Amino acid sequence: MTADRTTGVGVATRCAECGTSSTGFPTCPMCGLELPADPAPDRPVRSRSMSSLPRPPRRRRRLALALVPVLLVAGVALVLQPWDGDPAPTSAPARTTTATPTTRAPAPSPTPRARPRRCWNGATVTGTARCPLPTGAQAIAVSSSTFASARRAGRCRPASSTPGVTSFLCSVGGAQLRFAWFASPRRLATHVARTYPSCRRVSYVLVCRGPGRQALRYADPRLGLQVSAPTSARATLLRVPINPSRRILHGSLLLHR
Repeated sequence: MTADRTTGVGVATRCAECGTSSTGFPTCPMCGLELPADPAPDRPVRSRSMSSLPRPPRRRRRLALALVPVLLVAGVALVLQPWDGDPAPTSAPARTTTATPTTRAPAPSPTPRARPRRCWNGATVTGTARCPLPTGAQAIAVSSSTFASARRAGRCRPASSTPGVTSFLCSVGGAQLRFAWFASPRRLATHVARTYPSCRRVSYVLVCRGPGRQALRYADPRLGLQVSAPTSARATLLRVPINPSRRILHGSLLLHR
């Protein structure tokens, strides 16, 4: 094989008589025919290297390099531009307000059914009804069981009576006690203020003191009882039980007759 000086491509030499490849031989090795010095090329065999590969024109490369920064800027602008398809920004969660429980006034407790009460005279009352007020000797017996017992035992005798006042002198524990009932509350208040100027309240009873005597009476002016004794019988007087005024006015009292 010989190389073409203009193209650098090898050319195969063949014998014109027998067609035997005689590359590199001056004569044909088969028939001995003298071969020409520069045989016509048969089939060119080209050997390509990396340097012989076609290259893109320089104009195209320059255009591609110029488009790179343009595409980068366009991409950044596209990223920064808001997209209509993005979901709308969620608003801040609504503040939940806890309803303050309304304080209700406690329901009024049902009024218990009024129980019947027994008055001093045996009558029965209910609710806010009151018992009738006793009078005279009966009122004294209702107010003091000591007087009722002494009278039944015969240790009491009527004292000098004044209009509107019922009174008895009774022997109790070796002392003379005076039990009286004033029909008029005003008259009783006038009598106590004149005779016993100093009084002090002990529960529902007034303990009064005067010159040489002491007395007990109800603090409620509607009840006209008075029990008195000399100062020397003070201890006996203070031991005399007096029934509560509420029981006399509203009932539930076991009466002594």
